[in-house]
Amino acid sequence: IKKVFIYPNPAQDRIFWYMTAEKIYHIVAELSDMNGRVLIRQDVKRYQPGDIKEISLNHIASGIYNIRIRNNSSGERYGIIRIIKQ
Repeated sequence: IKKVFIYPNPAQDRIFWYMTAEKIYHIVAELSDMNGRVLIRQDVKRYQPGDIKEISLNHIASGIYNIRIRNNSSGERYGIIRIIKQ
């Protein structure tokens, strides 16, 4: 079972995410607004177990957003987490 962790939450200028994984994956992380519009897409072609990735929030307004982490090859979703941008 893969788990996704995102911190800090609430956040101001950036967030970090990582997931438990047993092998290398092609991962896509998408930050979307509450209407489902994708504002940030991060494509990680070789996500390795233990990697911590950063997403800058500097260019988005304060509010509530969803981050979806999925496998780009299989489409399997590993998590959808709601975050607050202060």
